[in-house]
Amino acid sequence: MQVTMRNAQSLTLEQMGRFVAASDGLSFAGASRAEIYGFIEGVLRRQRYRRLSKKDKGVVRRYLVKVSGRSLPQITRLVRRYQQRG
Repeated sequence: MQVTMRNAQSLTLEQMGRFVAASDGLSFAGASRAEIYGFIEGVLRRQRYRRLSKKDKGVVRRYLVKVSGRSLPQITRLVRRYQQRG
């Protein structure tokens, strides 16, 4: 089954948590690295990642792992890169 996500900014933390709990792994079929990284950065920006509690940051990271098909260490590295850009 193919799912196209176009409106990730409208997901709340609660919706992300439910998505993570209810879904199996997904992948960005045919998406370039730049598109995936752009999506990840967009989610972090829209969720105001820097201002989240530790628990909420974990929800966002798990969501990104599921949606992007990247590993947790890869997501952690990308989050660090995003935070360094300021």
